[in-house]
Amino acid sequence: MIFWEKWNAPKIKQSYIQRIKNKIRELLVSPIVKRTDACISVGDKSYANFVTLGATKEKIGFVHDSTAYNYAFYETTIYDKYKIPRDKKIILYLGRIIKRKGADILIKAFNLISEKMRLRAYVWVKHRASI
Repeated sequence: MIFWEKWNAPKIKQSYIQRIKNKIRELLVSPIVKRTDACISVGDKSYANFVTLGATKEKIGFVHDSTAYNYAFYETTIYDKYKIPRDKKIILYLGRIIKRKGADILIKAFNLISEKMRLRAYVWVKHRASI
């Protein structure tokens, strides 16, 4: 069974190096995808990627986006849970702390408005990060 979120941007939008990387990945992964019992896709683009790599449509399952909740279901909001006044704004950064995710830009931007806001960060770090 393969769970893979990978998908490729249209070739016209890819750099030459990215097209080469994708072709190498395709050559390496395609034989595995063709022989696997099941592939799990998380969206239309990753589904199309599995098809491109040689998976039959019958072998591809679809897992719905786990963030698509009906928030009206919850009785408590983040404002209530953490006793944040309703007139306060919340900025949420959710992602790994790596350069390309832009956490450094968020921190620099926050410094520009810090008189009006407080920063409270909750970070889970698996690997050492450098920003």
